[in-house]
Amino acid sequence: MIARYAGLRGQTIVSINRKQFEDHPDGPTGKAVRYTPRKNRKKVKSILLPVMPELQAFLADLKVQRADGLIAVRDNGSAWPSEKEMQTRVSHWLRDQERKGLIGAGTTLHGLRVSYAAWWKRNGASDEEVANLIGDKSEAMGKHYTRHVEAEQNIIRAFSRIKDKP
Repeated sequence: MIARYAGLRGQTIVSINRKQFEDHPDGPTGKAVRYTPRKNRKKVKSILLPVMPELQAFLADLKVQRADGLIAVRDNGSAWPSEKEMQTRVSHWLRDQERKGLIGAGTTLHGLRVSYAAWWKRNGASDEEVANLIGDKSEAMGKHYTRHVEAEQNIIRAFSRIKDKP
């Protein structure tokens, strides 16, 4: 949910906690998460990202509450020993959901992050805005994450030109 509705990387998700979620009365969704992307810590200081309603609802329904506020925890409530362990277990869980027919084939944690970026691009965000939304400083990364959306738009434009021709 955090990858899909906030665009965070696994290495940030594994350490994000409830204390980083705050009211944001001037923001478009009323809540925001303040975090520093672990990958780009030296390039990007702190980000205040409005939290999508879907993620707000998910977080409100979470049953496991830890004193340290960690969100991405194991079934028993313990912290993940490493980002790699969390990502491996998430991959296995996603494969289980795929076998049950609940999600599309090939869904990955990174793919959920790409879906978040693509959703914004399809809704008019620029490459720079997408980069900011996914916690990256480089506009080129915004373009990289949404290159498939541009290809989709090009194909639609091409087909629309011949739509009314006999």
